[in-house]
Amino acid sequence: MMKKRAMIAIPVSVLLVALMACSFFLLSIKPDTSHISKAQKLAEYSKPAVVRIVDYAVVEWEFLDYNPNVSDYLKQTGSKTIIGGAGSGAIISSNGYIVTNAHVVEFSKMDDQQIANAAFEQINGSRYFRSFPS
Repeated sequence: MMKKRAMIAIPVSVLLVALMACSFFLLSIKPDTSHISKAQKLAEYSKPAVVRIVDYAVVEWEFLDYNPNVSDYLKQTGSKTIIGGAGSGAIISSNGYIVTNAHVVEFSKMDDQQIANAAFEQINGSRYFRSFPS
């Protein structure tokens, strides 16, 4: 009985030791990157630094005297308008500074009145507001 176990255990052990030695050898081999452009290498190294940026404001509307078309529009939107921008950015420093395009964060630099005006311009362009004279 012992001989049968030894006949199985010894080859399996030798195989495992060979696989471990082979894995250490394979870990030390570096892939050939001479065919990869500098831009591709830079993109691979910087992938973790790319971030998604969303900057928006929610404007809630309350109209006291309005047309039925406006009422329909407000029901569809929940009496709210969302304005904002989105885009990508890149982390440029270890303390979290991010660089992005200006249009992505333009709404964060506006005051409340400017945001309300931009939201009104958005709903003013809707088909409900165009359907009657102002």
